[in-house]
Amino acid sequence: MTFALGQSGASGVRNLAFEAGQAVAFGLPVEIALRAITLTPAEILGVADRIGSLEVGKQATITVSDGDIMDHLTMRVTHMFIRRRAVDLDNKHKELYRKYSAKKLN
Repeated sequence: MTFALGQSGASGVRNLAFEAGQAVAFGLPVEIALRAITLTPAEILGVADRIGSLEVGKQATITVSDGDIMDHLTMRVTHMFIRRRAVDLDNKHKELYRKYSAKKLN
């Protein structure tokens, strides 16, 4: 049986790995869940020659995480690359955390 996991809309995509993790929690093997959000959708859409897996000549989109990428409780994205270009993961929240955690409490 061939199937893929997906989200509609741009905002739902951020939860795709979590959806795969939910499927694993209910018995789907991790390897199949990972494939259901990477290579299988690319195969279904007919673009597996360009995306969906890490191979020479394909467009590389990679997310690196401390912890399990499919678990919101342990996942912490440390690096991201889209088409081989690094994505700046810094934001205002992280900037303020660094600013105020550096100050001593009286």
